[in-house]
Amino acid sequence: MKQIILTMVAMWATVSASAQEIIQNAYQKVIGNSTVELLSRSDYQDRTDSPTTYCKFTEFKIPESNKNLIKQMEQAMLKDQDRAYSFFIRKPEAKMNTLNTKKVVYGPNNEYGVTLGSNKSHYYYSTFFKEPSDSTRRHAYAFVWFKEGMDFHCYYYHIYGMTPEAAKSVTMNSLSSLAKGNRIRSTLSGNTLIIERYDEQGNKTLQQVSVSDDGKTADDLSVDDVTAKPSKVTNDVEFMTQFGLLRVAFLDAIKDPSQKMLQVGLATKIVALCKDHSSLLTYGERTTCKNTILDMTNIMNKTVRGDIYLEGMLKQAIDYLGKK
Repeated sequence: MKQIILTMVAMWATVSASAQEIIQNAYQKVIGNSTVELLSRSDYQDRTDSPTTYCKFTEFKIPESNKNLIKQMEQAMLKDQDRAYSFFIRKPEAKMNTLNTKKVVYGPNNEYGVTLGSNKSHYYYSTFFKEPSDSTRRHAYAFVWFKEGMDFHCYYYHIYGMTPEAAKSVTMNSLSSLAKGNRIRSTLSGNTLIIERYDEQGNKTLQQVSVSDDGKTADDLSVDDVTAKPSKVTNDVEFMTQFGLLRVAFLDAIKDPSQKMLQVGLATKIVALCKDHSSLLTYGERTTCKNTILDMTNIMNKTVRGDIYLEGMLKQAIDYLGKK
């Protein structure tokens, strides 16, 4: 009986691996096509040696003349769905509601995530496979695309980490660890920054802050919305408060590679704040803000690799802080 079980496990591992290889091979074939334009890549992992969780992301464009590459990726995502333990598909014609979205989480405590189905103009295909050797972990593959001019704008994700069910069983341990030393954890839900504060006893308080000027959802935002100037600042305390909130929101936004518009909007707000109100700061406050932005740049370069525009924006903010 034991031998039969071991044989079945080995067969399931082979089937699961084969299904994943179909997706990975299709992706490699598409990204290696000479007509495909690579836009950006990022590779988050909790540690370099034997990572326990990661998110590999690629952003690219496919010309309309080579639409068959889109079909190849869709077919790979749809093939062998019976071998996956879960899948998620949403197309533009689908009615928007909470059932049409799915958040794929990752990170040591599943604190990061990518929300699928949130944009009504995008096509979403995702498939989930349990790790054969560890049922508490899973691989998630997602392919997202939408029409942009004469091209198809595409996102590809390979996410590995704990299943949401497994994460619930370790929630208390993670909160106990977080509570030590008055820790703070923040998450970004749409355009609302949720800040969780834990005191020495583990008591939690919540603060919600809108990071857009009018509380619109991500689908309703325009470039003008996310690049609008921060609200009125009249003294150094108000400056440091807004600067701190924008910093937290920016560091959260870069955890999700697909939040490009929000990342740019937050960086622009930081620049506007420093340009218009840095004269309110003392020398010590200026120095603190400069060092903070340098630290943000270092963190960003480890998460959003090769984004020259965002790095340039943060450098511009430092330049404004240096002016009287």
